[in-house]
Amino acid sequence: MPIYTIFWERVAEDLKNEHSDNQHPYEWKKSEIESFIRDSFLLRIYNYLKTNKKGGIQAPSFTYYTFRRIFKTKEKYNAGPYTQNLFAWYFGYADADMYLSAERASKYSGPASISALINQYMQVEFNAYLSVPEINTAKKILTEYFIPEGPAYKKVIGVIQNQTTRGWVITNPNNPSAYEIIDAKIKETFNNKAIIETHEHWVLKWYSHSESNYKFSYNNTNYQSYILKKVNGQWKIWSNSYPTNEKYLPPLEVSSELKAQIHQISGLECRNFLEKMIEEGKTMVAFYLLKAKLKDGVIKNKVIVLKSQFDHLIDRINNERISIEEFYTKKGEFDLKLLDLLDSL
Repeated sequence: MPIYTIFWERVAEDLKNEHSDNQHPYEWKKSEIESFIRDSFLLRIYNYLKTNKKGGIQAPSFTYYTFRRIFKTKEKYNAGPYTQNLFAWYFGYADADMYLSAERASKYSGPASISALINQYMQVEFNAYLSVPEINTAKKILTEYFIPEGPAYKKVIGVIQNQTTRGWVITNPNNPSAYEIIDAKIKETFNNKAIIETHEHWVLKWYSHSESNYKFSYNNTNYQSYILKKVNGQWKIWSNSYPTNEKYLPPLEVSSELKAQIHQISGLECRNFLEKMIEEGKTMVAFYLLKAKLKDGVIKNKVIVLKSQFDHLIDRINNERISIEEFYTKKGEFDLKLLDLLDSL
């Protein structure tokens, strides 16, 4: 069988494996094809080119009619090298030859072309972050390479849900967010499972349009460990673990249970609860308690000012303008100021 025939048959099979109903591309409806090109194909290629610094990183071009000629009519073998490379980039490979080589290797070994495979996973995760605040789009993107029941999927979805609630994005103009796979290797394979270790660099700068400012910066190089499982012939991520930089990212809001508890207490019990929250490092809860319970308007205004200053301190640590040691020293000063207000309750 000619090599170009093998290439397109392989692409069709991989697209079929990604499809939610496991349908071959020639079965896809026009609306499905257009949605695939718009929401997945071109976006993933652009992020691959951006991450791997290929050329001037111009937005790739591809149409429904080209897709139709390749997969739904008899013209599929006329597609040129550029079009072949588009699909190779979509699947996370440097070019069509690399894509074919990796696919052949997968028949004889574990996960094929590990660095390319992990790069696909990272592109999918990065695309999910780009989709904020469209949570359903993020879920659809992630299910291509993540197992929905697994902790890795749930961790990423948790981040997306939280950042959506906060109103933070990484799609503002000139946002420098990106990732780089430095190294990847198979540590162990057994049955339909594999452990992969990687060396990665991530930059995620979360921006608030409402405040016109970056609110949280993650800029870290670390080693990560992935557990993969083979699902219907495709390797997918079950979990991943890694050390994280210590930062102070407060909860989105005080839980409804704590709010209810705060509104039910008073007097000495209220003061004891405030001390307990500060001892446990829950400064945000302490602020909520004081704002809810203080009667003196002057003192309440002082708490509001302190809360604004504390929010600014959080911005500084989360955007790497101060060290974690300096942050906790300053946080301790805020805690002491809140404890000074005990007798006002």
